[in-house]
Amino acid sequence: MLFHLDPVAWARARSSGKRFFTAPKQSLYKVQIQTVMRRGFKGRPIEGALAVSLIFTIKRPKSVSLNKRPLPVVKCDLDNLLKIILDAGNGIVWKDDAQVVTLEASKIYGDAGSIWLQYKEVGGAHCVPVSMSAVLQCKA
Repeated sequence: MLFHLDPVAWARARSSGKRFFTAPKQSLYKVQIQTVMRRGFKGRPIEGALAVSLIFTIKRPKSVSLNKRPLPVVKCDLDNLLKIILDAGNGIVWKDDAQVVTLEASKIYGDAGSIWLQYKEVGGAHCVPVSMSAVLQCKA
């Protein structure tokens, strides 16, 4: 599943006195992700164990050359990029992101921002994946 969106990291809820709120940019992004997920995934949410692979493409700033910094070793943190995507899939693609038992993720530079998501139901009595290559050998 390909998302033609600039990746946005999950941020902690902000506080306004006694109330907590999510940043509007983050809320809009989650809705956009869910819209693409609903279009791309038909049927009931998956209920079994899942292997998930994500590639986040960050648009390379003009000031950063390929030789100077070939990989995006700057903010935003990969774990925060993952969180918003996994949460967005709850109730749409999978029942709950707690079902993810194998996770592979990368953050790379590209000409435009995007997110590539792959997922597969895994498991069973004879298959406990320990890597994405093992996932490809498992039969759900």
